Amino acid sequence: MSFQCAERQSSAEFALNPTEPETLSQTAAGFHYHLRAVREPSVLPRVLEMFALRDLIPYHVMCREVVGEDPELLIDVRVRGLEADHARHLAQRMRNIVPVQQVALDIQG
Repeated sequence: MSFQCAERQSSAEFALNPTEPETLSQTAAGFHYHLRAVREPSVLPRVLEMFALRDLIPYHVMCREVVGEDPELLIDVRVRGLEADHARHLAQRMRNIVPVQQVALDIQG
């Protein structure tokens, strides 16, 4: 598992991007969640908890703080092992997290 953390003038990035095991099918459908949220410490754990409650481990997580007039967080999460309907349901649940302003879901593969 690789772990990267970088600080920048206008943003801080956190990326968790483990090396994928060879046994994992490279053609398996994956889902990429893009979130925009108000800058609050509880947002990232609350988003990740949605996956943990379903025994899912995302293979990529990135959170970037955008500093400006209205500070916000940009969060990207990639996961496999879901049905498309379940993935859409999770996106809808994320939209119900109060600081989350926008959720987009991309189907990969």
